[in-house]
Amino acid sequence: MKQALLITGVFVATVIGAGFASGSEVVHYFIAYHNTCFWGILVSSLLFGVFAELLLSLEGASFEACMQQLMPAPFAKLTDLFSFFFMGIVFLTMLSGSGEIIAQTIGADRHIGIFFVCIICLIIFLFDLKGFLAANSILAIFIIVGMVGVCVFLLASGSLPASQTNSSRWLLASGNYVSYNLLTAAAVLVSLGNTQKPPRFLCGILSSITFFVILNLLRIVLMRSPDSVLASELPMLTLCKLQNPLLALFYAAVLFAAMLTTALSNGFTVVGRIPLPQKLSVCLLISVGYFGAGMNFSFLVNRIYRLAGDCGIVLFLLILIFYLKKYLKMQNSKKTNDI
Repeated sequence: MKQALLITGVFVATVIGAGFASGSEVVHYFIAYHNTCFWGILVSSLLFGVFAELLLSLEGASFEACMQQLMPAPFAKLTDLFSFFFMGIVFLTMLSGSGEIIAQTIGADRHIGIFFVCIICLIIFLFDLKGFLAANSILAIFIIVGMVGVCVFLLASGSLPASQTNSSRWLLASGNYVSYNLLTAAAVLVSLGNTQKPPRFLCGILSSITFFVILNLLRIVLMRSPDSVLASELPMLTLCKLQNPLLALFYAAVLFAAMLTTALSNGFTVVGRIPLPQKLSVCLLISVGYFGAGMNFSFLVNRIYRLAGDCGIVLFLLILIFYLKKYLKMQNSKKTNDI
């Protein structure tokens, strides 16, 4: 049970980045489809759980080896390289974002904030897998409790009703949301599945329940919020600022933790795939992270993120096809044995 909670915490922390915790992804992928957004959240939560279980069961010495079970070797190599590059970009993005939050909160230069986050990552990475799992688990608890607590507080306080929209594309949006997060989550889960051998089914159940509860709380809070809040870049933080400055400060800490966990999950996976000694790989990544996070690469990030979403959809389908074939093969084998 403890191991299942640890793995679920890492998975949830990987997905809960700034877009999730801020509420902007909830607005874009779910609230935009008002009457059906509950069902969209249900479908997405179930898919997250299913794919957590399936990805944890893939076996291979590396992410590329696991991908070769799903696709031809040349495409598996390309997927591995793109995943490595994309996770590096996510790591840089989260360093920049979390450093920016520190800078805005205490009024310091953003480079000081980035440097501080780099030191945190360096210390945790040097403790290898044990340190990574411990740090991500603690942060995941803080994020989940913090988000749930703030949502409950806001619901008790009351807020203005918002106008809503409706669309029949809610099912596609739900699938897109899962596939958008699948590429990074796949690399993290495959790595954990091969090293930890967790109870896969329990991890899937816990993941589905966690995502369903948090997404629904965010949905309920944001659907009762003014349109000006929904239109902002960080809806939950904006709503907290309207309610109470101290609440906004606390939620800024939750956002920081969400960015940090995403940075840790992506960075740790990248370190494990650099063909150098572990300590040297950590120092190299942190050095690149510090200087790279200070650059303006929003155009590159937008393009890479969009491409990652497309790759996630392909991976989404390949995983389903792989396990469908596996299931049919097992059924045929049973029939043969019965005969």
